[in-house]
Amino acid sequence: MTAVRIPKVVQLAEELAASIRESGLTPGDPYMNAAAVARELRVSASTANRVLQILAERGIVERAQKRGTRISNPDPEQPVHAIARVHMITFQNTVRQSGLMTDPVIVGMQRKLPGAMIQFNFLPPMGRPDYLARLLDEARRSAAPVGIVLTKAPAHAQRMVAESGIAAVAHGYPQAGVRRLPWITNDYAAAGHLAGRFCADVGAARLALVLPDRPILEGDYRLMVGAQAVMARAGYRADAVTMRCFSPEGHAPYDWMRAHAREVAGKTVFVLHPRFLSNHGKKGAGEKALPPRTRSELIVIDEFDRCRVGLKRTVRRIHSRIRDVEVGERIGALLAARVGGARVGEEGDILPVELAEMT
Repeated sequence: MTAVRIPKVVQLAEELAASIRESGLTPGDPYMNAAAVARELRVSASTANRVLQILAERGIVERAQKRGTRISNPDPEQPVHAIARVHMITFQNTVRQSGLMTDPVIVGMQRKLPGAMIQFNFLPPMGRPDYLARLLDEARRSAAPVGIVLTKAPAHAQRMVAESGIAAVAHGYPQAGVRRLPWITNDYAAAGHLAGRFCADVGAARLALVLPDRPILEGDYRLMVGAQAVMARAGYRADAVTMRCFSPEGHAPYDWMRAHAREVAGKTVFVLHPRFLSNHGKKGAGEKALPPRTRSELIVIDEFDRCRVGLKRTVRRIHSRIRDVEVGERIGALLAARVGGARVGEEGDILPVELAEMT
């Protein structure tokens, strides 16, 4: 089996839950606030708050203004949630490159699936189907229902999960030919429209999509087609939009962008995956790694507002207008509905996006 990882906030919540069980605390007893939890676990205040949120969603503690945090008295009328474990299936690089499945997303999932243990299962680099086949076989033999979330997964993985009958959700567009798999994603077609419109508004000559060298996903195509459609209406030729894929490691993407900016007459709008801007300062070249401001504009497709860059120039981002915690709630609700036997339609949950300056 390949790598399995429990999200840090879930690990910490499990640690505190075990401590509460062993402590002899009873319902109504006071418990640590976020500041005390942060000191106890040696984590930031925001992480401590999210850990307490998970415990509250699981019904282990209650949090209220003025009363503080107390051990919860479970409500006998509270419905039992069926899913015991959720497997987040993706490539390890996808999580690292995109910042996908942030702590608030995990907290949102726990709100809808409070009893579920959430873990990452990383696909092998070559996406071998035998690993996924074993995981699905174990899930089918599990005594308690299991849920699966596929994040930016390739076509064969989506198809195997969709055909398995296990409750599952695709976090990203379904690949061509995949049916019976509910999905949730940012609106990449709209992201392409925003990028194309910005290119026309600033009078740029070309728009270049700079993406990681992963398998090209449905969202990548929709991004490109959306930009082409808007720019065609503005009078641009079809070849005014180009796509290039690079490893986020090394200088290759920066060398190509600088060369492209020199060769094109006029300004280029570069639409970047966040990993490229997050890494540029680590290459030892700093701002000089990127094409000059006079020759380029930069837009980051930053799904979860995770990209942080210390540039002196203006950088724009296209990001979701939906908060991370709500994304998690929607994923959890889709999984709960699938376990409950709800029929799955062909449409997915498409999240609106917006273009704004990075702050």
